[in-house]
Amino acid sequence: MNDKKLNGILLSICILTYNQPKEIRALLESLRSQITQEIMDEIEILVRDDSPDSETEKIVKEYSTKTPIDYFKGEKLGIDKAILFLTEKAKGKYIWWIGDDEVDKGGIERVLTTVKKFPNISFILVNFRNFNRNEAAFQFGNDRFFKDNNEVLGKAANVLGFISITILKREMALSGIEPSKKYIGSEFVNLYLIFHVLSQKGRIYFLSKPYIIDHLKEHGEDVFYRGFQVFGVNFFNIAQEFKDKFEGKSVRKMLAKNFSHIWRGALVNQARGQNVKIGFSSPIFKPICKLYWSFPEFWLALPFLIMPRFINRFFYKIYKLFFSHRKWRFGKK
Repeated sequence: MNDKKLNGILLSICILTYNQPKEIRALLESLRSQITQEIMDEIEILVRDDSPDSETEKIVKEYSTKTPIDYFKGEKLGIDKAILFLTEKAKGKYIWWIGDDEVDKGGIERVLTTVKKFPNISFILVNFRNFNRNEAAFQFGNDRFFKDNNEVLGKAANVLGFISITILKREMALSGIEPSKKYIGSEFVNLYLIFHVLSQKGRIYFLSKPYIIDHLKEHGEDVFYRGFQVFGVNFFNIAQEFKDKFEGKSVRKMLAKNFSHIWRGALVNQARGQNVKIGFSSPIFKPICKLYWSFPEFWLALPFLIMPRFINRFFYKIYKLFFSHRKWRFGKK
């Protein structure tokens, strides 16, 4: 790496991967066309590969002949340690963690233009969309600064831990690495670092165009329960550490919104036929009760969580019929 690049890197694209050769190829392909000679000295790409085989390594080496890539492979670290590893290895002013998603055309250039224009930015929230849809996930205006960190919690509560949509000032993230280590194994060390950066002084920016393309996957029973643990329990515990860093009840409101998103998603998954339990006999029921019993949203959700599956499926069919009728009635596609 030359001195010019070492001293002038603005953006470190930090990719973590595990047994996802198809996804890593799609991601690197989406990056390759965006990295022109003009911006080559302003970015770096780092890949941490936990895969036990060499398939991903071959793909990375193939693309590294076109675009320089710092590739790291070793025994499996897991997502939390991989994030910390890449954050410490990065040399850019900003770090952009990316998982198994793609970066849409113009994304890198737009980020670079933004941090050059506003060097006091500490955090960027990047809009995203699903691979099969053109509609952006966030529908709250054009590119702009957030009023403050409390607005971020309110706007992005249920997806703030989505790795690929957050860009952080690396210097600020580094100061949170040591305390974040107690959450290794939570699959949410990145969320701790996000809260750590948001709780500090700095301007927060929103990119309205969905530059991240998300590939949603169908999950089985084990992944479902782990997701409830990660997004319901681990999210709660990490957020609670920062409740005094934000104004008023911002954290509590964020947790309530996040919980509402979780239980509604659980009902839909069950209604669609996924073989999961979300009532009294579920392995996640007691932990959720313990954390959220003081939230009005929990008592609103409780009847739905404990009702028999066949009733859930019946109501879901009624719901689908109602909304499909509305779409037909108003001429919506």
